[in-house]
Amino acid sequence: MKEYDLKPAAKVMLGNLWWQDAGLGTVLCVLFFGRRETLIHLGTEAHLRWWRGRPYLVRLRDVQA
Repeated sequence: MKEYDLKPAAKVMLGNLWWQDAGLGTVLCVLFFGRRETLIHLGTEAHLRWWRGRPYLVRLRDVQA
């Protein structure tokens, strides 16, 4: 794996971890007030939202070539 692949992958992994550990109040704040970021990495599109300096993975899907 090349170095440029590590940062997007780390964001997706951390986003998934924070999303799974979030409570209902945090989830609602993330969905309504979180800053959006979309990453396309290794054929997968990840939709992240940032809330209070933490990424949350909202949606993950495969990208058609």
